[in-house]
Amino acid sequence: MLKRLLAALIGVGAGLALFGAYVEFVRLGGHLSPDLAIVGAAAVTFASAVGVFALMALDRPAFRGARAALKLNEDPAVEFVFPFKGQNLAQIAMKPETPLAMALARFGNTFARPASEMNKAIMVTLKASRRISFPTVTLQQLFLMLKEFNLQHVLLLDDRDHFIAYLPGKRALKEFTGSDGAEKITKYIVSVLDHPENSEIVHEIGGAAQSDTIKSAQDIGDAQKELWKSEAIQGLVVVRGSKPVGYISRMDVLTLHAGLP
Repeated sequence: MLKRLLAALIGVGAGLALFGAYVEFVRLGGHLSPDLAIVGAAAVTFASAVGVFALMALDRPAFRGARAALKLNEDPAVEFVFPFKGQNLAQIAMKPETPLAMALARFGNTFARPASEMNKAIMVTLKASRRISFPTVTLQQLFLMLKEFNLQHVLLLDDRDHFIAYLPGKRALKEFTGSDGAEKITKYIVSVLDHPENSEIVHEIGGAAQSDTIKSAQDIGDAQKELWKSEAIQGLVVVRGSKPVGYISRMDVLTLHAGLP
């Protein structure tokens, strides 16, 4: 309310100043063709325009002017980071030597029941081994089993839990459950786990590579700079220390940087 009143006063003041200038001009002997009523109307119009612009400036969100300092672990940015842990996220973790049945044992018969009965989103974490590669057929079985479920994240880690690559869950299901699913699993998961230096290949299916990271203590300006490195980067994995803790998409980084929330 105070902002609207202040904007109105600014507009009225601007109009009076314009009108006063005209009156003084006439008093000193100046002559103009428009009569006083036309000039008054012009002053009112001018005052209204100034008032509107003043209100827009006063109503602008406060954090826009300092958006580069908005950190990823602060509101509202933290609300745009999809976490890798939480009460509403079921975790499936596997190593190459882990049988699928063993990885799913703690879920009982959850995945044998209709997907509509599952009230949690799912995250799959695949951890590399120095001894053997992931069997493609095991991963194919896993993704086919999850096809009707809400798979949100697929995270690839090395044997020390360091980040290698990230795949959006819905895109992973689309790519890995088709007729060429086995080929794509080998290309985008098995080979990437074996050769992390080639992780940028996951950009082809909307994933984040090993270098596509941002620290949780960094700000939105830093995140945007990372995105500027390549049009292929669709999002960044947020890390705390050396551990990946969440994911933020390109669109959400740009939204936050523009100060739209």
